[in-house]
Amino acid sequence: VWQDTASNPDLRYFDSTLPSMHDIGLDSVLKIAAGASVHYEALGSQILLSAALSPNPVTERTSLAISVGREAYVHIEVYDLLGNKLRGVGYEGVFESGSRNVELDLHSLPSGTYYVHISTANNEVRTIRLVKK
Repeated sequence: VWQDTASNPDLRYFDSTLPSMHDIGLDSVLKIAAGASVHYEALGSQILLSAALSPNPVTERTSLAISVGREAYVHIEVYDLLGNKLRGVGYEGVFESGSRNVELDLHSLPSGTYYVHISTANNEVRTIRLVKK
């Protein structure tokens, strides 16, 4: 009986959640299928809470405002439309919990569309489209 459709209070409710492969002891199947070690992320809050560029579109410089939920190593890279990483544009380092602004200097780049790739050591990723006039 589903809890939201039960009309009899004497009926027992059934849990319909599914256990993970790790919970039922089949994590070795995942290890073989992935061809690498199995990684279990610690359950917890997100690290990257928000990220925004201002201004966007940009002429020469833009500011990337990042809000981080807990201390983390953050890596910021800029790519062109073909997926080529732009050298000299970006940032990497440990961010404390809270908000922070990172300046990106794009004055040497031609007009076009670029992508700002933000990643953490815990495999959280955000991508923001950036337009340069």
